[in-house]
Amino acid sequence: MTRILLARCYLRSGSPPFRVMFFNQKKFFPHAHDYAELVFVLDGQGTHRFGNRDYPVSRGDVFVIPKGVIHGYPKCENLSLANVIVNIDDIGIDPEDLRMIPGYFALFETEPELREKTDFMNRLVLSEDQLKEAEKLLREIDEEQTKRPPGYKFASRNSFCRLLLYVSRCYGSTAEKPSGDMLKLSMMTRFVENNYMKNISRDDIVGAARISAGTGTALFRKLTGQTPIGYLNNFRMERASAILRNGGTVTEASESCGFRDSNYFSLVFKRIKGVSPSIYRENSRREKTGS
Repeated sequence: MTRILLARCYLRSGSPPFRVMFFNQKKFFPHAHDYAELVFVLDGQGTHRFGNRDYPVSRGDVFVIPKGVIHGYPKCENLSLANVIVNIDDIGIDPEDLRMIPGYFALFETEPELREKTDFMNRLVLSEDQLKEAEKLLREIDEEQTKRPPGYKFASRNSFCRLLLYVSRCYGSTAEKPSGDMLKLSMMTRFVENNYMKNISRDDIVGAARISAGTGTALFRKLTGQTPIGYLNNFRMERASAILRNGGTVTEASESCGFRDSNYFSLVFKRIKGVSPSIYRENSRREKTGS
């Protein structure tokens, strides 16, 4: 049985809802947790098992472990880590402000979701100078929360926000590195998320990443296995499904997801979901009522 680590066991009483923990990783301890973990590899190298796959890690690597994912380090060679325990929803920052930073969206959402498909090639790798700056902020947070001088909550929160912004911007500056592809994809998927209810085209989507239609389509296919329009339609159908499950009409679902023609919406919905939206709505109603 996999052990689940709980944030309440690690966060100090009365402290802000995040903590930096430094480790010299020596043994394999597969586990999951009820919080996200931002990992910095400060020194050494090793193998990180994420889900069912193993990936090499070394000094300068930065990556996120989402809550609920089983992971561990089956191979360690002088592996020194700094793990930042955090539930983003609890830190009092508007998540939409964070997600507007392309690097944040890529680091915390897109890269972990597509890690297996991309074989961890799009992770953030800090330069020596960048790693030193990140480690300085990590030490500041740890020192404030360990010594607890007057104002430590404010000071540690300030350092944490600076760290979050710093690594997000580091990811956002990797256009010519492998992680640059993930950044461009994140800019396009973020555009879809913000505009799926409008009449948008493939060119609108790839334009969000300031690349050509051909490059954007190829990038989408490589990282997601879908075209930009395929991704848009799948995203729309997930939103439409939620509306129908909550009792919304087919017309409401269609109009809310950017379709001017409800008949075309029904065709796309059936192709993706396997049933018509009206049948999906009725099935959802029956599941709720037990009838």
